[in-house]
Amino acid sequence: MVSKSTDAGLTWHRDTLLTSADYMYGYSLAIHPANQNLVYAGGYNSLFYKSTDAGSTWALLNSGLTNAYYLYDIAPNPINTNIIYLASSNGVFKTTNAGTTWAVTSLTGTVNDILVHPTGPDTVYAGTNAGFYKSTNAGGSWTTINGGLLDTYVTTIAFKQAGRDSSFIFAGTKGGGMHRMFLNIISVAEDRCSEADVRFAIESNPARDRARFQYTLTQSSKVEVKVYDPQGCLVKTLVDDRKNAGVHYTDWNCRDQAVGVYFVKMVTDQTHEVRKLILVR
Repeated sequence: MVSKSTDAGLTWHRDTLLTSADYMYGYSLAIHPANQNLVYAGGYNSLFYKSTDAGSTWALLNSGLTNAYYLYDIAPNPINTNIIYLASSNGVFKTTNAGTTWAVTSLTGTVNDILVHPTGPDTVYAGTNAGFYKSTNAGGSWTTINGGLLDTYVTTIAFKQAGRDSSFIFAGTKGGGMHRMFLNIISVAEDRCSEADVRFAIESNPARDRARFQYTLTQSSKVEVKVYDPQGCLVKTLVDDRKNAGVHYTDWNCRDQAVGVYFVKMVTDQTHEVRKLILVR
């Protein structure tokens, strides 16, 4: 069921987790990002295995995996090794004691893929046969985010760390191609600017036909000011240039833009800020 290479894939050997009387099909495999000796494997018939010695020995830990059947993906919490999530054919399961016992979360149905946010592990994402889901309370509750998906049968999801422009998540679908969503545009964590370095404000908010933004730099910096919709799609780039220290203004002619909520993000060499903008008529 599990094979391992110690020479970058030139050769492989079957590890000690073998097909047995359970005749286990392997569907998922994960290595803990903070401890390379912690390896997890999941397969058919609700079978979940854990190794604490890089695959030399394995322990079966499936108490509570009721009717999980196929374990399609494994997502360990990157900070707390006791917390692991499973994507299964019967929903998302979670353990808080390193796999000793499991409990199903409120997200049921077929879940094909699952991810834990690398820097905010209470945020979990799931791709299902019925769409893309997000939890901000460690799987306690889930919200559907299907806006823009051409097909809500989500087969796989993945992160991309994008440096200055923060993080994106990608969703692959069964028949609608690949989609991308900007994750952190509405996150409180985005708004972590030092007031000593930069100030960013929106004049006249709500705005009608024009929105004006003011920002103050205490030193020369590359500056980006971009407008996003609530789904994280880029609407307009207002500034993408190097600016000297001082007070700067930039305007957005939003006369033809649909009314609603938008998010304006400013990124400098030192930090970034996000502000919510409301357009009215």
